[in-house]
Amino acid sequence: MRFAKAHGLGNDFILVESFSSPFLPTSEFARAACHRQLGIGADGLLTLSPSDKADFKMTVHNSDGTTALMCGNGIRCAALAAKTWRLAEGPVWRVETESGVYAVEERDGQFRVDMGLPTVERREDGWLAKVGNLHWVWLEHRADFETEAPVKAREHQANAHEAVFVEPFRLRVRTFELGAGFTQACGTGACASVAAWIRSGGEPGEYQVDLPGGSLLIEQNGRGSIYMTGPAVIAYLGSLNSDFRAQRITASL
Repeated sequence: MRFAKAHGLGNDFILVESFSSPFLPTSEFARAACHRQLGIGADGLLTLSPSDKADFKMTVHNSDGTTALMCGNGIRCAALAAKTWRLAEGPVWRVETESGVYAVEERDGQFRVDMGLPTVERREDGWLAKVGNLHWVWLEHRADFETEAPVKAREHQANAHEAVFVEPFRLRVRTFELGAGFTQACGTGACASVAAWIRSGGEPGEYQVDLPGGSLLIEQNGRGSIYMTGPAVIAYLGSLNSDFRAQRITASL
């Protein structure tokens, strides 16, 4: 079974190709494969399989074995893997997810994704936004972020973010992802942060969002679709025995 280890701004994934050899991912497999010491190690497992709605389907498992509807950094990595494995030619890929079908376009070595229409709701102490996944956003620096982010994530069953104004059209974002913990970057979370900022009174346009692992460009004009542009990198390719467990790794590079 072919796999790729890839990342978008340090948010890393194991991608498994389920075209040539059908593979049904399980929570146990995801936990074992994503284990940092006993597995390959990753924030999540992405399975690419045939789709009757798009060029391929991307199924997302978090490192704890739970599933997610969508993954912004992951979908860019999935497009690059599809190109590398020649599953679909590109430079535009339509990708089916549990959150809908998304268009990914390669432009000058970067990948631009139409993330659709965000929904944003003001809450008493923050914002709840839906961009692929559900996100809790604080539009301020939180000294207690590392302790409170997991609490808010569990409370709302959402990823939690701190989005801080740096300068016009630039935000700095930290992330706690439900099912993966603190990560280097969250693509859907960067989009949710910009959507919340604009809804709070910020000017629409193209924003640079600085994350611990690097920067994404997030664009929303008016209340239309939001677009994410960023890199994807394949670190290595390999093959994997589908019956491996955390105690018995059989990956070959």
